[in-house]
Amino acid sequence: VDAFVEANVGDRSAFAGSETRSANRAADALAMFSVATVFLLLSTLVAAAGFAVIAQRRLRQLGMLAATGATDKHLRLVLLTNGAVVGAIGALIGTVAGLALWPPIAPTLESAVDHRIDRLSLPWTLLAMVVLVAVLGATAAAWWPGRAVARVPVTLALSARPPRPKPAHHSAILAAVLIAAGIGSLVLSDRTTPPLIIAGIVATILGTLLLGPLAIRLFARAAGHAPIAVRLALRDLARYQARSGAALAAITLALGIAATVVI
Repeated sequence: VDAFVEANVGDRSAFAGSETRSANRAADALAMFSVATVFLLLSTLVAAAGFAVIAQRRLRQLGMLAATGATDKHLRLVLLTNGAVVGAIGALIGTVAGLALWPPIAPTLESAVDHRIDRLSLPWTLLAMVVLVAVLGATAAAWWPGRAVARVPVTLALSARPPRPKPAHHSAILAAVLIAAGIGSLVLSDRTTPPLIIAGIVATILGTLLLGPLAIRLFARAAGHAPIAVRLALRDLARYQARSGAALAAITLALGIAATVVI
């Protein structure tokens, strides 16, 4: 289009709409890429908290494996395999649902983008990468719980009485730096630089994740005069700060997205 416009300067106005639509498509693609990144990280945080609960419920089974000679590597492999299977099932369900919904949704998209869409002209490479990322994301979410449960002594694991979890010592200064760097990257990106946008999103989410355990500890300390239900809930969150921090970060991110959309 640019070459044709240069050759027909007098008719430039006839191609203004095409240039505008091309720019809008690039902006829409960048926005969709950013949203996908945020929701993949959100899913990973939720999955990490879920796998932490699964690891604690299966502690006696893992202790029996360790008693029969399984090493720490084998115990981690159990939960990693669990994560890979969950990711594969989720990717399969999502792929089937997406392909089933595509034919009825395509006519609506045609009217929105103002051109015909071939039903089979899909970005198959991108779809395959999404499936791969879903499997890898679930596997990565299961890695930290697997690492933690592999360090539990065999006797405590067999008794299903895990040791008291250590508080998650995260630096509030590092969290503040990450959040500031993330917001700064988003501002400097000017909504046109994908590396800065992705770096800003990831840094902001990591900063929120680091602030989670600190916020839980502060609320737990102030729970002495709260009603019994609130006190038990806060102290349980403080006892399991690792999984609580991941869940808190995921909820904070979800509420932040909703507030951003409304504002």
